[in-house]
Amino acid sequence: MGKFKFRYETLKSVREAMEKKAQKELAEIDLKIKKKYDEIKSLEIKKITERRKFDALRKATISQIQVFEKYIESLEAEKQRIQIEINKLNDLRYEKQKELMKKAQEVKIMEKLKEKHLEDFIKEENKTEQKQIDETATGLFVRNKEE
Repeated sequence: MGKFKFRYETLKSVREAMEKKAQKELAEIDLKIKKKYDEIKSLEIKKITERRKFDALRKATISQIQVFEKYIESLEAEKQRIQIEINKLNDLRYEKQKELMKKAQEVKIMEKLKEKHLEDFIKEENKTEQKQIDETATGLFVRNKEE
């Protein structure tokens, strides 16, 4: 029996590598999104902590109140900026996810093609083997008749 060699093995390998790359890119985007959510959480904690510190002050001047309010506003603005970044990253994630699905589908097609080629190869090998068996049997039959 001969050895099966898939003609498109290199193409299949390239597509698998592209799929892995897309998976890696998606994972990196997920990590960036997680970090941004962590930043928002940190800002919220900072805001609560500063509010408690300020509330603990018994006497605050108007300028201190104004500075505090500006600081809280800047934290809110930073939070909104990060949320916009998260939205952009989510859009990018959606695109990468579509790309990954396409790449996975291409790999699956190549795997099915390889299976089909393997089935055809096995059928041909079985046909060749059966032909050899038939020829051997016919040869033995003819020899036995001649004797």
